[in-house]
Amino acid sequence: MAYYPVMLNIKNKKCLVVGGGKVALRKILSLVEGEALVTAISPSFDEGIIELAAKEKVELIRREYQLYFYIYKWQKSTSFENDKRKIGVNFQ
Repeated sequence: MAYYPVMLNIKNKKCLVVGGGKVALRKILSLVEGEALVTAISPSFDEGIIELAAKEKVELIRREYQLYFYIYKWQKSTSFENDKRKIGVNFQ
């Protein structure tokens, strides 16, 4: 499998990190450095992530990740509303 680098402008873009451990912390740090609007979802979080949340660098949601969360919170305000029938999702 071939890989290639991708450079993205994430400044002021919503980014969702699923997980709260050391790997999530590394990802969050790089997203914060890129000035992204970071939300992390996990039942528990590493102390470093909690410290970032205290500095308002990341929003924490303490719960298990479920697909509907992604669909509702992250896609509802985009063109997804017009395409929801394509993947069989209904908002009620």
